[in-house]
Amino acid sequence: MLADARRIPNGAELRADLCIIGAGPAGITVARELASSGLEICMLESGGLEPDPATQALTEGTSIGLPYYRLEATRLRYFGGTSNHWEGVCAPLEPIDFERRAWIANSGWPFGAEELAPFYVRAQELCELGPFAYTADHWDPGAQRRLPFDTDVFRSRILQISPTRFGQAYRPDLESASGMRVYLHANAVELECEGAEIARVKVACLAGNRFAVRARCYVVAAGAIANARLLLASNRARRAGIGNEHDLVGRYFMEHLAVACAVFLRAGHELDLAFYTDAKVGGVTRLGTLNPSESVQRREQLANMRLVFDRAPTHELVRASSPGLAAADRVIGDLREGRMPEDLGEDALEILLDLDEVALYGYRTRFNPAPRRRGRFLIACVEQEPNPASRVTLSDRRDALGLPTVVLDWRLGEIERSTLRRTLRILAAECGRTGIG
Repeated sequence: MLADARRIPNGAELRADLCIIGAGPAGITVARELASSGLEICMLESGGLEPDPATQALTEGTSIGLPYYRLEATRLRYFGGTSNHWEGVCAPLEPIDFERRAWIANSGWPFGAEELAPFYVRAQELCELGPFAYTADHWDPGAQRRLPFDTDVFRSRILQISPTRFGQAYRPDLESASGMRVYLHANAVELECEGAEIARVKVACLAGNRFAVRARCYVVAAGAIANARLLLASNRARRAGIGNEHDLVGRYFMEHLAVACAVFLRAGHELDLAFYTDAKVGGVTRLGTLNPSESVQRREQLANMRLVFDRAPTHELVRASSPGLAAADRVIGDLREGRMPEDLGEDALEILLDLDEVALYGYRTRFNPAPRRRGRFLIACVEQEPNPASRVTLSDRRDALGLPTVVLDWRLGEIERSTLRRTLRILAAECGRTGIG
């Protein structure tokens, strides 16, 4: 059953066996798994069935670390969560990712890749993917379509692309499940303790009413940043927040670290990148990648990494790395659509501050187009070292419901930079050895 929390009387207390906070991929997965268990399940979703600006504004925060997207633009607060706009790129972690590696501080999981294997297979179906097959040999027997690189240096792997919008795909399951109540427009604002246990969740609606949910167990599934925010803000009984006895809540924040780069080809040389371009094969959207081998990672003391070829020509590399060109694109796009640019003043300032790059790009595009065809754009996606200084904390500012807003301090260390530099040099050497460029 789906219900509107704005209709719950102010001060009411609901009861359930299990309360799930967040109806994104994680929350919906847990709810579906337990739908036939006989438990009374209460799910709290901040938004409704469609995006709402006032609800989305509750995600606003401040970024003080590395340049980052606006926090309210990266995560979605409505039924289905961030799966409503994710790209759905899926692949299992590799065995080396679980290992304690002396050159990567704080690395090492308490179990190996084999522990997750059966769960990956189940998640594969949930994400509406194809066979649980991520080796290049499965998709390209005989290596007919792969780059001729030494497999002891670079290996080709596969990503699969999930089409799943969890809210759309699994809403019928939750609506029809007996004992399941999904409350929309219900914002969890505090986990309230009684002694050593969480006694209830305090819930607030933008409409003004507030109520509570008392359950035997709770699942906090609001996403990495919002989870930390709720735990840290629940600090009336425990000053450091829930679960933060060791000052770890909100620490070790990581993101998708993606860096634009390019391969420049020999004159007249073309690359057949069909294997490395997203395409449907047997109904499955898959994409080939290049990854440094385990032996290279160990020898060179690198973090893991993957290289993804892009369809864009290399002149788009310049646009991707230039704030001024990005601003010019926004202005031109708005004008072409017949509307006034929304942030014209800010965009104009970005263009002026980056005027050399904007002018040079314009000149090359107009008068020297030929070199643009001599390269291929790549995105380097780099594993991050677990860094306790990279973290989510709370500010003194509060949102419309009175919850402290987030301060994000995303940081990187030397291992990410050295991995990127060294891996690209190794890639360049392979391109030279094979005569590509």
